[in-house]
Amino acid sequence: MIKKNSFFMFFILFFFVTQYNFGEIPIIFVSSEQESLNKEIPSLCSEILNYFPLSLYYTKFKFHFYYDQELQITVNHYQQIDYPYQFVLDLIEKKLNNPELTIFLLKEDVFLAKGGNIGKQHHPVVFVSQQAGAGILLHEIMHALFDLGDEYGNRPLFKPTESEVSRYPNLTTVPDQPLWEKIKQEMKDPLLNYYAGGLGTSWGVYHSYPHCIMNQAQGELCLVCCYYVLKKLNQLTGLDWQLPEAYLYQKEQTNYQPKINIIE
Repeated sequence: MIKKNSFFMFFILFFFVTQYNFGEIPIIFVSSEQESLNKEIPSLCSEILNYFPLSLYYTKFKFHFYYDQELQITVNHYQQIDYPYQFVLDLIEKKLNNPELTIFLLKEDVFLAKGGNIGKQHHPVVFVSQQAGAGILLHEIMHALFDLGDEYGNRPLFKPTESEVSRYPNLTTVPDQPLWEKIKQEMKDPLLNYYAGGLGTSWGVYHSYPHCIMNQAQGELCLVCCYYVLKKLNQLTGLDWQLPEAYLYQKEQTNYQPKINIIE
């Protein structure tokens, strides 16, 4: 009888704590300024959803806004983002119930953004200033949520190790990748090749395409990056978009205006 009651209480607690539905992708914007809800956030959400292949999943993305006046994120004189690590981690895990992605808006008047993971559970987070824009934001989202690495690097300053490069599926140390060759054949794109540069260096690191958001932080995602984004989004949503069909199906920008839920 005790076991049954314990299970029943756990089920009730789980039901009420969990805010997000299975198959949806909850993204929470956090700001210490309430005005952000009406100013920057709606346009950023709309622009994000118009990027391929995220546009194929536009009904699955659920945007939320959380206002916290105690949040203190600053930029130091080295142009690095300083934030209270434990405060941010507790906010994500205890107040926001582990969303798929948390985006913290900086109120400083700077052009700055950074994406990555935090905590033992590797929560995807992005810190971004209001001036950065959708292209920079998407670049950082690719870091945080999809584990894609920077594809730029034109100076042979250092040679990263194989283990360092292997963390990022869009980069390689060996210019012979069967998956890249398969994508090249399926998409019939001769530009897909092996280009030096990645993780800030041109020594021993290759990316697959001359133009990509992971390189210039503008334009579109390259085919290899699209492949991994589709793979991740399929896992999160239960959909089954594959690269050739998805690329042919992509539509023009729709200026979709998502609803933004306010978390109290």
